[in-house]
Amino acid sequence: MRWIAVSCLASAALLSGCAKHDAARSDVAPPAAPASGPSIFSRPHPKPGLWRTSVTTNAGPGVSMTGELCLDASNEEAAFSSNGRGLSKDCDPIRYQAAEGGFGFSTVCHIGRRTVTTNGTATGDFKSSYSVDLTTRMEPAPPGLPAQMNTAIRAKWEGPCPPGRKPGQVSMKISGFGAG
Repeated sequence: MRWIAVSCLASAALLSGCAKHDAARSDVAPPAAPASGPSIFSRPHPKPGLWRTSVTTNAGPGVSMTGELCLDASNEEAAFSSNGRGLSKDCDPIRYQAAEGGFGFSTVCHIGRRTVTTNGTATGDFKSSYSVDLTTRMEPAPPGLPAQMNTAIRAKWEGPCPPGRKPGQVSMKISGFGAG
């Protein structure tokens, strides 16, 4: 069961922002790549404040997570980039492509003898809301889990961080383990 939580949390952290450290900040989705060559990608930066998230997955019957994250300029890069807590040294760099209303991405990680391939799409304005849809394939699959997991992350900006809530503070509730 811990693998499910770790996989879901890693996917959520990794792919909520989905980027290497950016040379330049941009608050809009990347433009489509020109026909003659690759585009320069700069991921959107979520608006500072309190973000409420929900994560659903087919990792088990009824498994879902809800949470809140307080973002500001001091912690946004670490919370939403692969140079923060998202990618380990065992993962290939994230590859990006333009997608309708946002961007697509993919990466491959080698965790012990397991290969984990993740593909997804992120859409939204990143000021009031965004969505991330992921497909994760694990070879070999961990015991008791499907070889392919589909995960949907929905995030909504709730307003300024409440008094007393420290930037970077995360609260997460996981439900559905053992249900079925």
